[in-house]
Amino acid sequence: MNRRQAIKRTAYMLGYAVSASAITGVLNGCKAELTTDWEPLFLSTEQANALQTVTESIIPATNTPGANDVGVHQFIDLMLKECLNENEQKIMVDGLTQLDSDCRSAYNKAFSQCDNKQQTELLTRYDQAAYQFNQSAADDADKPFFTLLKELTILGYFTSEKIGEEVLSYDPIPDTYSGCIPWEEGKANWSL
Repeated sequence: MNRRQAIKRTAYMLGYAVSASAITGVLNGCKAELTTDWEPLFLSTEQANALQTVTESIIPATNTPGANDVGVHQFIDLMLKECLNENEQKIMVDGLTQLDSDCRSAYNKAFSQCDNKQQTELLTRYDQAAYQFNQSAADDADKPFFTLLKELTILGYFTSEKIGEEVLSYDPIPDTYSGCIPWEEGKANWSL
């Protein structure tokens, strides 16, 4: 086993979930501003509509905001334009194109026009295929589209200002460091 493989396996064991380029983008301040008159910067309008629908399916609104409420689709589009490498861009664009093609073959309509049951059926197939690929893939294999999409969705959601301030407990000016804070049922987790 070489050093690169050892680092990858250690990262997986420790809960590695996001690509290096995505982390770099967030650390460099890449974030989308939620706007109602948003135009995609990288994706086509049809791909952006599918992306918006898929991200809301991954993190729907419940008693907390959903992916659309914090502009996760806008975040992913911005990450595609400014932060992700060409290979990751290709995976996302090809994946959204294939999603639309699969949806049209199965239901004769675009993904964003399908009902919840149809969307769930198709996304479940994508998720199962991604899981099987991840279990059997070589260490240097590219991530499947749906794995990358879920990672970016979760990253965009939990790094959004709204989630940091309203869902997670956020203290913009901490006064002391408390390394061990007791967890209480029903209280929000702490954000950094």
